Amino acid sequence: GEACCPVFITMTMPVNNQSYTAPVPFEVGVHATGHTIVRVEIWANTGTGFVKLGNATGGPIYLYSWTPSAATGAQVFARVIYDTTKQKDSVIALIGVTF
Repeated sequence: GEACCPVFITMTMPVNNQSYTAPVPFEVGVHATGHTIVRVEIWANTGTGFVKLGNATGGPIYLYSWTPSAATGAQVFARVIYDTTKQKDSVIALIGVTF
């Protein structure tokens, strides 16, 4: 349970304060010994609040690819849902996306 082993989530891509040509690659590492990972979500805020983009796939490194509708600046983070309803978020990265 929680007392045993904390859950760690690290978004290694995209990198804070970097600009990317779409599609933006996401790489998320989750360390969850003793826990059950339900899913890993990718979230972004392009100026109107955070919205879920979708679920990353894979494990233990989870991957996702994002092509926004237009060039934009965005805050992005990853969220792991584990043990049915618990959650933990990665650090937010501020990125630019061009085409």
